[in-house]
Amino acid sequence: MTARLLGFDPASGLAQWWLENGEGDWAQKSSQQVEALLDLNREARNHCDSYNTARDVRMVARIPLIVIAKWRNELGVDYWNPDHQQKVDALLDDADWRWLRTDTPSPRCGFGARVLWTNNDEVGPVPRGSGMSAETSAKAERAK
Repeated sequence: MTARLLGFDPASGLAQWWLENGEGDWAQKSSQQVEALLDLNREARNHCDSYNTARDVRMVARIPLIVIAKWRNELGVDYWNPDHQQKVDALLDDADWRWLRTDTPSPRCGFGARVLWTNNDEVGPVPRGSGMSAETSAKAERAK
């Protein structure tokens, strides 16, 4: 098997490879150096405030491009499509992808599932132990 580097972006660490097996079969492979980004995520999660100075924007994750491609190719989730935002949020809330997050879960609410409160005029986090799942809260929001 021969491998030829098609391109490398030093800013993102993303590399594109062309693979051939000598029998006419070929494949394209992508790889990315993500260690530095994951170290930044870990430091942010442990030591930084995830809100900006005005406290109106919060950074919740840094996602390597290779992970975005994996989600699209294997899970059908397009990070760049606004219609897929709930799916992206669900992936970031999943324990398997928690290492992408830069914020910490609230002890009361977890990573921020939303619910329509009983007074029907306010949407907020689902308190832990409330008996309401994220699925139930999504149904409550759709019913509004």
